[in-house]
Amino acid sequence: MATNAKSVLANVKAAKQLPAAKESTLKALNLMVTQLQGLKRKLEENQKSADRCVQKFTARIEHLDALDEAQSAMALVQREMNIKRSKRSKPSAALAVSNGGGSGAPSAAAATELDSTEDDKELNERRLAAEELVAASTKTRLDRIFADHLLRSGLYTTAQNLVTEAKLTDLVDVELFLSARRVIESLNQFDVTRGLAWCGENRSKLGRLKVTTHCTDAPNLFPFRLFV
Repeated sequence: MATNAKSVLANVKAAKQLPAAKESTLKALNLMVTQLQGLKRKLEENQKSADRCVQKFTARIEHLDALDEAQSAMALVQREMNIKRSKRSKPSAALAVSNGGGSGAPSAAAATELDSTEDDKELNERRLAAEELVAASTKTRLDRIFADHLLRSGLYTTAQNLVTEAKLTDLVDVELFLSARRVIESLNQFDVTRGLAWCGENRSKLGRLKVTTHCTDAPNLFPFRLFV
């Protein structure tokens, strides 16, 4: 992209230095328009790719947040239930006295028992809600791991069906594996066109990994196998 921008600027400078010949000026302007259109198209493609990445990252962060919140809620409810159990195991002297009182009015023990029942009901409802959240988050996590394993095992159709049914499109990199699959299948048919195209698209990443892409270097020609 930077190369295209430099080329456009070079053509602009060259156009300023052209003679007043109308035909030459029109050719230079047409070339600049074509290059600018190509630059615009690449920018739009990069923007779409960035938007997709942001969408996936957001979905994955939300998934992790939901799992953490569910586990925290479950731990909080469990802690409150343990506190109530410990209080019940140590009845106070005041309750013992109130149990020996008259029967004309509801005793303090009965009132305490009623409050305890209401608290137990609320805690039980919160516990059930927390268990449902934990179960849903855990199922999503297991489905994601299972789908990733299926893709790495070459069971693409089964993995795609699982991703679709479990709504894991933003949590599993299906397209990455399918892209590698297409290149590998073409290599098995002794066709290197897609492999070379892949190397061209990922030239910067391969450079950071210090992987050569020369045709004479067969072991390192298609490092996408590292990602599969």
